[in-house]
Amino acid sequence: MIQVRNGFWDRAGNELQKTEGWLRSTLKTLDRPLIFAIDGLECDRQSRGRLLTSLKAVSGKTSILKILLSTRPEERILEQLNGMGKIQMECSATRDRLVVEKTAATPLSYLPDQVKVLVMEALSCSARGSGIWTRMIVELIETCAIRALGPMRAFLDEMPQASQLRELYASLYSRYTADDPENQIPATTALEILAVARWPLSMLELGWAVALGAADETVRNVDALAQRVDYQRFMSLIQPFVAHVDFVEVAKHQVKLVHQSVKEFVINFISLASDEPSKPIRAYATLAPPLPAPMRRQRMEQLEAGILAISVRYLLLHEIGENNLLAEERLVLEELPQDPDLFDDDHVPTECGFGELFVYASCHWTEHFRAVSAASLLPSVADIEVLCRAGSTRLHSWIVQNCRPDCATRPRLAFDSSLYGALNITSLYGSEAMLQRVLNESDLDGPGDAFLPRPVMKAADQILQWIEGRWGSALLSKAVRVVCLPMARGRFGAAQHRIRLSTELLDISQSESSLIGTAVCGNHVNVMGYLLVQQGIEAHVLHRNVRGENVLHLASRYCNPAVFRQLVPRLKHDVYQRDAGRHGLDSDYSQQ
Repeated sequence: MIQVRNGFWDRAGNELQKTEGWLRSTLKTLDRPLIFAIDGLECDRQSRGRLLTSLKAVSGKTSILKILLSTRPEERILEQLNGMGKIQMECSATRDRLVVEKTAATPLSYLPDQVKVLVMEALSCSARGSGIWTRMIVELIETCAIRALGPMRAFLDEMPQASQLRELYASLYSRYTADDPENQIPATTALEILAVARWPLSMLELGWAVALGAADETVRNVDALAQRVDYQRFMSLIQPFVAHVDFVEVAKHQVKLVHQSVKEFVINFISLASDEPSKPIRAYATLAPPLPAPMRRQRMEQLEAGILAISVRYLLLHEIGENNLLAEERLVLEELPQDPDLFDDDHVPTECGFGELFVYASCHWTEHFRAVSAASLLPSVADIEVLCRAGSTRLHSWIVQNCRPDCATRPRLAFDSSLYGALNITSLYGSEAMLQRVLNESDLDGPGDAFLPRPVMKAADQILQWIEGRWGSALLSKAVRVVCLPMARGRFGAAQHRIRLSTELLDISQSESSLIGTAVCGNHVNVMGYLLVQQGIEAHVLHRNVRGENVLHLASRYCNPAVFRQLVPRLKHDVYQRDAGRHGLDSDYSQQ
């Protein structure tokens, strides 16, 4: 076997001619198979073309020559390999573990068995098909000479990026963009989008997003944006940094960064280098240390703001405010006895004139909206008012799509667009800073139609109806503590129609306090009386705190006859219970 490493064919043409002549003469003297392996077919297009032409010419005249080429699956390379047999090496957890074990076997043989197992597990889970990353992390562990279990676990939790890997990424970035700002700007935009995207993008989605990010203010409709999309160019600029893609399936959600280390490289170096185009990326990668945690969080928020700006701007395009998504399909569904899948792929939004980025922007702009709180990064209030104008076609269309991230007819949640306006959406999904800005800058009671009538009350009502996790219980507990009976009534009123919320409100299994105990400790007789008549409150009545105190012990703090009159009939068998320690004055409830 003859092996040729990447870069050999970048030399002058006469080197190729000499090699071809040598190969022809060698084949004439051999009576056995010859395997010619080229590891890394990633030279320039012209050299690659000459090489492939030469190899085809030689191999066509003999049966003993076998040629094996390895390469990244770049579209321009695959085009030149058209007609040849191919084997695609997909990522595999099993293969990653084998690579890790083989790579680390000798360099890390000195580690204790327990530490070695920890390293193997951590690297196998994080490798994601990157043999280069695996080798460099193993070398870094060996250089650091870490042996103990605790320090090794801390090292693996941080998983630092090896300086050699940064240099490799910088070299690839420089090579694929040719150090040309005209190439670096779209390449950087594409990588920054992928670093914070909530799902793998399609090549079309990424192309539309990058094109909009670079477009001037004159681009205000889908058709004008479509004329600027060149996804093949963008993909060729970032090819080394993304996982394997099928170039035939341009609408498939498959484009993602190849490894976590690439994301860290984008955050730490590419984004910073874009601020100083005159300074080569390699200077940052080789000289600048990774960002400290506070600066990294700040940079992540900047990236979130970038994709938020692109998503909002996309949803503000003219057609999205004029065309009504799913209007006809809904009418058909109402007449059919079943719920057929009339909205089963991304083609429906495209056919409605919404373009290729509508699905992602509709489904995920709210998540990016929530992630941005710095005043300088927030979107304009005017844009949010237009995007979320109460009763508008634009609001209806993106909400319909938001409820159907997989483009299925049946929505993932009940989300009636007629109940929402700019303040409601900001209250539910925006950061606290953005909500404050809307309240300060918007004319909530003015003649405009961006908001629903009585917008503040409507927003508060929607917030209470979208409670996630254990916020329902927390809000109810807070209402009891501050004697806000209307809020308590509102929570139980909402729970009458929502079984999960009802269960959550009265779940005491994860709490050291009870609602009745909280009301008793505050001597809130009216609130306690309201709670005692609620169905399912028994666990809160019978609850004892960590000191063994029941609610009667707690009531002895104030000795209010009205409290005892309501509690004693519910606790006839607990009147003689003794607590486990001191009197109820210092109970856990009294500290709330």
